[in-house]
Amino acid sequence: MKTIAVIDGNSLMHRAFHAVPSYMTSPDGRPTNACFGFIQMLLRLVDDFKPDGIICAFDAGVPAFRLEALDGYKAQRPPTDPSLKAQFPLITKLLESLNIPILRMEDWEGDDILGTVAARAEDAGLCALLVTGDKDALQLASQTTQIVNNKTGMTDVVVYGPEQVVERFGVTPDRVPDFLGLMGDSSDNIPGIPGVGPKTAKKLLQEYGTLELVLENAAGIKGKLGQNIAEYGELAKASKVVATIIRDLPLEIDFDNLSFPAFDEQQAKEAFGELAMTQHLRKLLALQSTSEPEAQAVEEETVAIAEPIIEAEAALDFLLRGLEDGEVIAAYITDADIVDD
Repeated sequence: MKTIAVIDGNSLMHRAFHAVPSYMTSPDGRPTNACFGFIQMLLRLVDDFKPDGIICAFDAGVPAFRLEALDGYKAQRPPTDPSLKAQFPLITKLLESLNIPILRMEDWEGDDILGTVAARAEDAGLCALLVTGDKDALQLASQTTQIVNNKTGMTDVVVYGPEQVVERFGVTPDRVPDFLGLMGDSSDNIPGIPGVGPKTAKKLLQEYGTLELVLENAAGIKGKLGQNIAEYGELAKASKVVATIIRDLPLEIDFDNLSFPAFDEQQAKEAFGELAMTQHLRKLLALQSTSEPEAQAVEEETVAIAEPIIEAEAALDFLLRGLEDGEVIAAYITDADIVDD
C-alpha cells in the first residue's frame, strides 16, 4: 500500500530553528539554521519510513470559528523570531526544488490540512504518516494513519496509531478533542477546566464517555471538581471546538502523480547551492540516483561553502551530534580572538 508523508511545516521549522545553532548562515549572510535542520529531519524521515510521496502543509492564518470560540486562542504565543520568519521563503524554495507539493489555505491552520489529506488518503486506500509535534493531531490516528510525533527533530520520535493513543491518553483517537476540552492545552492557550489534568480527564472520559456527558453529570461529581465542571462547562465546550481538526477542506490533492524522490537535479543543485547546503544535496541526489554514488557527486567548485565559527557550547554540542550522525565530515576550530576582522 502506498504511503504518503504529510509534514507539518510550521512545527518542523520551529523545532529545527531551536535545535540548530543560529550561527549557521548562507554565504551571503542569511540565516539558514531552520532550513538546515528541516531538511535534516526530512532526510531522516525518508531514511526511517521510506514514504512513496511527501506533502508539506503550512499555516496560513486561523479559521474564524476558532477565534470566535476562544478570544485568546494562541494569543500567548510571542511573535515569530525575525530570523525564523526570514527562512520560510527559503524552505519554500528548497521544497519546490525537490518537487514536494506545498499546501496552504488562507485562514486555515496546517493541522486542518493534515486532517484533510489524511482523510483523502484513507478514502483513496493509502497510508498516511503525519509528521508533527502537536498532540492534537493524535485525534487523526487510524488503522491507516499514523502520527510521527517528533519531540526533538527526527532523532526522538514516537509513532502513534490508535493503540498508542489509548496507551498515552486512555481514550480512543476520536475522543482526543474531548480530552483536550477537559484539560486544555497551554501551547495553544486552550483553557479547559481548572483543576483537570491528564489523569482526571482520562478518568472522566472512561466513566462518562464524552465531554458533553461529563457536563451533564456535573451535579453528581463530588467536591471542587464537580463545581469546576459545572462552572466552566461552556469554556470546556469551546475548548473542544477549538481542538477539533477539520478534515474536509476543499483542497486539490493529486495522489496519483505524487512521488519522492522525483525532482529536477539542476533545480535542486541551484537551490541548495545558494544556501551552501552541500551535504544535504549529496544525500538527496544519492536517493534519486540509480547509478553509482560517485557519478552523482556534486562538484565542490560549483557550490559556495559557508565557514561558520563555533561560538558557544550549544554549537559544539551540535557539531558533535553532526559527527555522530555523519552530517559533518570536517571542522575548522580556531580562537575567535585571533581572527582578523
